[in-house]
Amino acid sequence: MDLSPYTPLYNAKELILKKVKSSLAKKDNEQAFQTVSIQLSPIDLVSLLPFIDNSQKILFCDRENQKQYLGIKFLKIFNSSFALEDAQDYILENPKLVVLGGQRFHLNSKASHEWSELGSHFYVLPQFMFITENNKTVLNINIEKSIFTNTTQATKLLLDIESLFSFKGHSQKNLKLMKELEIPSKDQWVDQVKLAKEEFKNSAIKKIVLSRKVVFKSASQIKPDDLYESLSFNRGEHFIFHMQWRRDKSFTSITPERLFKLENSKIISDAIAGTRPRGTNQQEDQVLEKELKTSTKELNEHRFVSKSVLEILKSIGCTDASIDQNPEHVLKLKHVQHLYTKLTGHLHSKMTTHDLIDAFHPTPAVGGTPKLESQAWLKDNESYDRGFYAAPVGVITASGADFCVAIRSALIQGDRAHIFAGAGIVEQSIAESEWNETENKMRNFDFSNTNKKSSLPKENIDEQRSSH
Repeated sequence: MDLSPYTPLYNAKELILKKVKSSLAKKDNEQAFQTVSIQLSPIDLVSLLPFIDNSQKILFCDRENQKQYLGIKFLKIFNSSFALEDAQDYILENPKLVVLGGQRFHLNSKASHEWSELGSHFYVLPQFMFITENNKTVLNINIEKSIFTNTTQATKLLLDIESLFSFKGHSQKNLKLMKELEIPSKDQWVDQVKLAKEEFKNSAIKKIVLSRKVVFKSASQIKPDDLYESLSFNRGEHFIFHMQWRRDKSFTSITPERLFKLENSKIISDAIAGTRPRGTNQQEDQVLEKELKTSTKELNEHRFVSKSVLEILKSIGCTDASIDQNPEHVLKLKHVQHLYTKLTGHLHSKMTTHDLIDAFHPTPAVGGTPKLESQAWLKDNESYDRGFYAAPVGVITASGADFCVAIRSALIQGDRAHIFAGAGIVEQSIAESEWNETENKMRNFDFSNTNKKSSLPKENIDEQRSSH
């Protein structure tokens, strides 16, 4: 699809350059970063991403498809143990700044080779920040203080803006990937489930969420944009998180699960646990839904999570913490359906994003119950490094933060794609059923049909789309 020269985004280029040049002419900037804001016609950022040719891109779209954030070119990377505090200091100084990113599932464990570049934390402040909300799009261009007195840097910024609007064509290339290995193997998975169930008899642990990955290999380097465009999902059902830090390296999660959302003082969290596949027709789907809602095993698994989240809300000072209306209803996604409960409360004390992540992560839906014991068990017994899989990823703004849990995810590393999924193990679990559940969860990244067309909308990217 050819985007130039008739789209509103392309036509805004001259206005953007004019505003930036005017800002650069002012020498009285005292902030570490100054932000130039330009109002644009509404743009669907989920569809825009693969058209922008840049090695550094990051996207976050909330599950309701109400807010979309697309950052291009990382102006600053926060990757120390003080990453979130440092990021929020900049936002406090300049409320227009937006920081996106995430951190490892096991913060204090050594990263395996494929995760080593991201460190324990990887939060970024983009130079170019698109935000779409309420059928409006704004482009924020963040400019470092030093540029205002450096002609060479100022010229480079203007050239970067020109480059930003040099859209690449839509390739629609099919991924041709072959399964290379499964970690753990199916036999190892059966042994791990057995080991987990033995642990229930000998300790306080009541639930352990085991995970696995499938590694696919390509004959050539995989382009993150090609993986992104092959995704299989429905809008308005999932969070979308996509982070590319090199031409051949990215991490993508299509996840239904919110860790927490903080907006001013209101906090929202999810309990999502208990799973059945979708049926091939309406009748079969309803039978599976009824099974899910009446299964003692699935209800117990779900209630482990909802009870834990409620206790977390109370522990951080939400005296009004409560389960929202319509608890334990069925959340239907494209490939699976889950038991879902929404929980809410209000914070009555000052808590940072770092504090909230520490309080909520990992939830019983991705770690187990009790929290610390199950996390330690996973660290000792899982046969690979989770990295950012099932970890907190999201967005931080001046008004709060929105973080999801990076399940249903994929890591691209050169010519390999690592696909992740997990299943909650409780006393009644059957290893074969749990393995099949992870297979269904991996279907957002289905490479078995290399001629499959992308599920991302292919209409004009400057048209806003409703969620469905």
